[in-house]
Amino acid sequence: MKKSLFLNENFKILWTSQILQTLANTLLTISVMVNVYKQTNSVLGSGAVLALTSLAGFLSNLYAAKYINSFHTLALLRFVGWSRGVLTLILGGLIVTHFTFSFILLLIVLFVLNFIGAWYAPARMSVIPLIVEKKEYIRANGSLSVVNQILLAGLWGGGGILILLISPFAMILLIMGSFFVSGFLIYKIKLPHKDTTLTVKKKPNHCGVQFINLPSL
Repeated sequence: MKKSLFLNENFKILWTSQILQTLANTLLTISVMVNVYKQTNSVLGSGAVLALTSLAGFLSNLYAAKYINSFHTLALLRFVGWSRGVLTLILGGLIVTHFTFSFILLLIVLFVLNFIGAWYAPARMSVIPLIVEKKEYIRANGSLSVVNQILLAGLWGGGGILILLISPFAMILLIMGSFFVSGFLIYKIKLPHKDTTLTVKKKPNHCGVQFINLPSL
């Protein structure tokens, strides 16, 4: 009988961190699109927001695929959460500042925020083999992906209603808090220490003399 992945404390933490990232990222995109439309009265402006986030994610994935192994994955996950929290605060200030020049700054900050955020998924995938058994890897990754897709569908369906129900200030606090908590949770992940000591094996030959075989360096 297979054990539940949620008996694994590290997996539960990573799962919760991802949910908070998805929640914050989706609400942020919808919130910016709604506010841009309100202040510019232009569908083109809202479309530019979505196009910019997609472009940032695409370019970021190109770099992440090449350089992801150059970073400590847990430190990278923390950085993604905290930096996005800070950038959300800046973005909120730009939204309440009634545009003109600040609109260009908003697009720049939004691009950087999504460029950084796109590193979360590959970093998360790099952590999974370190916290679950090899035979559980596919199930763990599949579980995270399914939950992520369900959450995305629900948020894109109901996020607009949520934005109408609460004030922009409260929404910014919710998004910023979700990013910060997502990064903080990664501190709770404890990676198992692997035994890297060399083992010495003795192999008797046919003459009864024992030779010591050491692993090659």
